[in-house]
Amino acid sequence: MKSTILIGSGHPQSRCYKLGKWVYDQLEGDKALYDLSGYLIGDCLGCEYCLPHQGQCILEDQMQELYERFYTSDFLIFISPVYFSNIPATLKRVIDRCQLFFNLKDKSQVKKKDFLAIHIGGAPSYPGQFEAFYQSYKVLLPDLRASLKDLIEVTSTDRVDFLEDHDLKARIKKDIDDIAKKPKEERNG
Repeated sequence: MKSTILIGSGHPQSRCYKLGKWVYDQLEGDKALYDLSGYLIGDCLGCEYCLPHQGQCILEDQMQELYERFYTSDFLIFISPVYFSNIPATLKRVIDRCQLFFNLKDKSQVKKKDFLAIHIGGAPSYPGQFEAFYQSYKVLLPDLRASLKDLIEVTSTDRVDFLEDHDLKARIKKDIDDIAKKPKEERNG
């Protein structure tokens, strides 16, 4: 199984990264972990270059590596903090650059995949805390041919060390195991 993990924190070696490293260690097969804090990815220009030039972006930067993984992965995982009820710029920039997939006329060249999102909120739970993520995923996931496996919300992390949360790790491990057990035809069909 080919798995891709994106860490949406702008802070290198963040707690999101540490959780991502733990997730990475649970996966088997072709796997990649991208700490977006160290990636130079430009903002989408909204230039529509990707419309007449199917599957190509006018910007040649480190997003090219992520495009390849988005085309070919069986499992996509986003692990990200929430900043002021919103998606951090490091992850939002990647989502915006997926305009390339939105503009694809033939999406069959994008492998079907499962999607897991883990959102980390420092504040105690409040209404709408993770809403910006859900609104973006409604548009993004169909374009990436991704099926939602689970959305995991972790709150109060400014006060509680979620890296030691055994229930959280058990839930993530179950999601990974469920996807790994799916027959290949079912994952990619």
